[in-house]
Parts: sequence; C-alpha cells; structure tokens
Amino acid sequence: MGRTMFTDLWQLLLSQSEQDQASLQKQNWDVEKQTQALLDRKVEASGESVLKAYEARIEKCERENLVLEERSQILSKPKRDLSEVIEPALRFLTNPWSISKW
Repeated sequence: MGRTMFTDLWQLLLSQSEQDQASLQKQNWDVEKQTQALLDRKVEASGESVLKAYEARIEKCERENLVLEERSQILSKPKRDLSEVIEPALRFLTNPWSISKW
C-alpha cells in the first residue's frame, strides 16, 4: 500500500512538472514573439526617446526570457529514479526502530 501511494504521488509530481514545463515553454515563446515585434517596431521607429524606450522593453523581455529558461532548467526531470527515493522510506516504514542501522 505504501509503495502504491508513493508511486501515485511520484506520477502526480511528474505530471505537474511536465505541465509546468509546457507552460514555461509557451511563456518563453510569447516573450520571444513580443521581443521580435519590438525589434521590428524599433527598426521602423525614429526619434531618440522612442528608440530608447524600445531598447528598454527589449532588454526587459530578454531578462524575462533568461528567468524563464532558468525556471525551466530547475523544473527538469528528477535527478533520481523513484526506486532510489522510495526504498529508504519504505525500509523505515517497515521497521522504524532500526533507523540506527542505516
């Protein structure tokens, strides 16, 4: 029963991670589209103040893109398999008094 609970929780966490990754990829795509639109407008713009405003917004978009990429890396797949995580917990649950042997 404990193994089933851990496995279900693990699958739920993996599913949530995949959804978060997809959301971050969509946000990244949206920011890239926005950056490209700003670059296109900047090319057509005239006036120093307008150009500086576009440059500031483009820099903001680029920083946002970097943050999204970092978050995506943090939310990557787990570094360990379920068995590596679950076995110590299950051993403890089967005999909590033998914790000093580990």
